[in-house]
Amino acid sequence: MRAALTGLRRAYRERPSRSLPPLLSTALLSLATVAPTCAREIEIVADGRSRYVIAVAEEAESRRIGRAAEFLQKTIHRATGVRLPVVAESAVAQGAPAIYLGRSKAARRAGIDVEGVKGWSYLNRVVGRDVFLVGEDRKTRIAPGPRPRTAGVYGSFKAVTAFLDDQMGVRFLMPGEYGTHVPKLSRFAVDASMDVTWSPIFKYVGGRMANYYRRHEKSLGDTAFGFANHMFGGSEFLYDYGGHSYYQAVPE
Repeated sequence: MRAALTGLRRAYRERPSRSLPPLLSTALLSLATVAPTCAREIEIVADGRSRYVIAVAEEAESRRIGRAAEFLQKTIHRATGVRLPVVAESAVAQGAPAIYLGRSKAARRAGIDVEGVKGWSYLNRVVGRDVFLVGEDRKTRIAPGPRPRTAGVYGSFKAVTAFLDDQMGVRFLMPGEYGTHVPKLSRFAVDASMDVTWSPIFKYVGGRMANYYRRHEKSLGDTAFGFANHMFGGSEFLYDYGGHSYYQAVPE
């Protein structure tokens, strides 16, 4: 936009007449009208302070949505130096702004079809001053196979990694302490028109890296790296363990 304005000013200076032609006047008026709309944001952190809390849906599987909230809190603190409180959704004060995680009641009140967000899909949307990062969080027990195994989805954690990538500029480049780039910010603002829905192309992807988060579950950062790069772990409908799956997958 700055380049467009510079070009218009140059064209004006080179004209012998002092009056702007109708077409140029219309173009400048359009740019002036569009600019504030494009720049509309909601401030999460500014001047070392924030009015926001991270509110977690109480109906979700607590451990899974809790890890998503913890990673969001730590990353915002790492970027801005401000630590947002993590609270249950029911503890949000009336009228207070919040970043809501999961299939929350607040999301339903905002008109979001939370039941339509299933599996590893997510929906990230701003409504008014509130930010909604909607995902499904549940565990599944798979009994058939050599031993029982727990699978399931971390939809809210996936939503958080996408939100941080898109709105904060976080980059999940490789595993390990130095593998995630978190920019230093004096101000963190979110696009007020944010409305993103995403679903994976494949329900299940096998292989060693597909199970990355399961092998590094104790590390919050490595888990986030895995989810950000679509490494979702074991299938919910097939007990598999690499090439050794043959004896379970092929009937006798």
